[in-house]
Amino acid sequence: LVDSVEAALAAEHGSGPERVCTVERLHERSPGGSGAAAGILPNTLGCFGVELEVDFFRYVSHEVKTPVATAQSAVEAVLGVAGGDLSEKAAQTLRRAVKRLTQALEIVKDLTDLTRTELDARRNVRDVNLNHLLKKLLKAQRERIAAKDLTLTTELPDSDVIMRANETLVEKIYVNLISNAVRYNRPGGKVAVKLTVKGARVTLTVTDEGIGIPPADQQRIFEEFYRTPEAKKTSDDGTGLGLPIVKRFTDQLGGTLDLDSRPGAGSTFTVTLPKS
Repeated sequence: LVDSVEAALAAEHGSGPERVCTVERLHERSPGGSGAAAGILPNTLGCFGVELEVDFFRYVSHEVKTPVATAQSAVEAVLGVAGGDLSEKAAQTLRRAVKRLTQALEIVKDLTDLTRTELDARRNVRDVNLNHLLKKLLKAQRERIAAKDLTLTTELPDSDVIMRANETLVEKIYVNLISNAVRYNRPGGKVAVKLTVKGARVTLTVTDEGIGIPPADQQRIFEEFYRTPEAKKTSDDGTGLGLPIVKRFTDQLGGTLDLDSRPGAGSTFTVTLPKS
């Protein structure tokens, strides 16, 4: 990975001492192998500016998505055609492969989201009905909510709340907060979603009764690819990119993001955005 990054940087920006220093820093700061390298990569590329980081993520997303999707389809086809003739051990191996490939595609999708810039936030601005959007997102979570026997409560204004913004960015913020509240909740727990309007700002509050976040990790969870140890034990299908996306898009839309959490007692995320 480091060799590929070094070659790409040299081709794009030359190979002066400052370039070598940055790539060497990636070696030094990544003692944990490829996973550690992935976690520190965005910060390392950040030394070259936002443009290079965006270009790199776009390149990776484009180059990785097609072969991963092709591999996933091929494995699913084998399971569909010959799954009944395979031993249980072989079939289970292929099912695990499909699950991992699906997770890889989720990472690619999230990396694509991370390439969105402040300029994107000002494009495709339209009226967004937040009541309708939240109802759609909550409906999509019904199966997962039922599977964990969760209780969902919602509190939305009687009149539709209209925000003028890039709908994709708003949806990504909301869906990541809601899906996390479901994913990291305890079985039989509660999820509360509340939308309020005060003046020219709209606030979404999402509360769960899940694993919570230790104080030492409450800043780190907004770093790309970081997941707390408890989050890893609770769910193996997270990408570590959902909350960084929430934070980045909230900033791009001129909003604020607050967290109140205690380990073992759940979390409350509050995101406030301007109505226009």
